Amino acid sequence: MKLLKVTLLFCVCLISLLHSHRAVAENWPQAAGPNHDWTVTTDGAVPISWSVEQNQNVRWRVPLAETGQSGIAVWGDRLFLTTMKPLAADATSKKGTDVVAYCVDANNGKILWQRDLAGDPQALSIYAYGFSSSSSPTPITDGKHVWF
Repeated sequence: MKLLKVTLLFCVCLISLLHSHRAVAENWPQAAGPNHDWTVTTDGAVPISWSVEQNQNVRWRVPLAETGQSGIAVWGDRLFLTTMKPLAADATSKKGTDVVAYCVDANNGKILWQRDLAGDPQALSIYAYGFSSSSSPTPITDGKHVWF
């Protein structure tokens, strides 16, 4: 669980760092980026090393639930991501279907808003879940709307 939390923290910090230094010349509206190939055009130098443990090239940190997380969509100074909603301790099923949607300020890591999004337990396939890492879907945005 600690690795999952650090991974999400790393992703949020990295995207924030790149965006806050204006190295990213384009928005990152979906999982595969603006070019649909995980690449982006830059107009300057970008960090090639970072460390959360040593606070190297980390602009800010934000604690999130230690559950499966999505990739991050970026538009302007907003980051959009999702996490799996934590299960209640007394939950009868250990298969989560709900996610939490977040909008985070890229400049300071402040959570601007979050929404619980209910999933459909009937759509959850036991076979799909057996191969799942509990990751949640990456949002998509066009700068006016965001889809989770």
